[in-house]
Amino acid sequence: MYGFADLVAYTLTIAEKLGIEEPFTFHEDTICFKTKKWLIAMNEEVKLFIKAKFEILRNCLREKELLGASRSSKERENSKVEDKRSKAHLVAKGFSQKEEFNFSKVFSPVVKHISILVLLTSVTFYNLELEQLNVNITFLHSELEETIYMSQLEGFVIKGKEDHFCRLKHSLCSLKQSPRQWYKRFDGFMLSHGYLQSAHDNCTSYKRLHDNSFIYLLLYVDDMLIVVKNILDI
Repeated sequence: MYGFADLVAYTLTIAEKLGIEEPFTFHEDTICFKTKKWLIAMNEEVKLFIKAKFEILRNCLREKELLGASRSSKERENSKVEDKRSKAHLVAKGFSQKEEFNFSKVFSPVVKHISILVLLTSVTFYNLELEQLNVNITFLHSELEETIYMSQLEGFVIKGKEDHFCRLKHSLCSLKQSPRQWYKRFDGFMLSHGYLQSAHDNCTSYKRLHDNSFIYLLLYVDDMLIVVKNILDI
């Protein structure tokens, strides 16, 4: 009976996902019934990319040195009282990257589950304040150490510069080194603000406050948990 119930639940979940029409190409973006929503989402993403101050250079590279540009479109749930929103991400075709050419080290730590359990237990036992935060446009906050060139995105090619390409200054989704560069940027920022790193977990930071209490921060890629005695300190 339980096996059948699990199967039904799984089927309903899959059916719900199949009912979401998410375009895979720019052409599908322009012909689907939610064209306006998808284009608005894509324009917002491209504006953030432009704000990151990438460079437009004339195309004089060999084809193998140039990464393609793409985008990922998803329907995101906001909350029970809000409608689903269309979300688009500008991504580089990182699968064509070559080791030691446009990336080297890629390992990036995430918070350990035991750290989360200990933190939540402390919140309950000591009646502490708990807050969850998410960092927007995460990877655009980190800087690249390698020189990477990318073609212009289909549908957003600059008029009169069709034969030009982009030189990336900041990380993008799907680049192999993006998670590592983001972690290095965030870790350096926390250390510069007086936070210490746990000896047991690289993604757990803490700091002693003016009243001798502590504030703790746990990082999982672009999501973080913050725990402190006084909510105003968050």
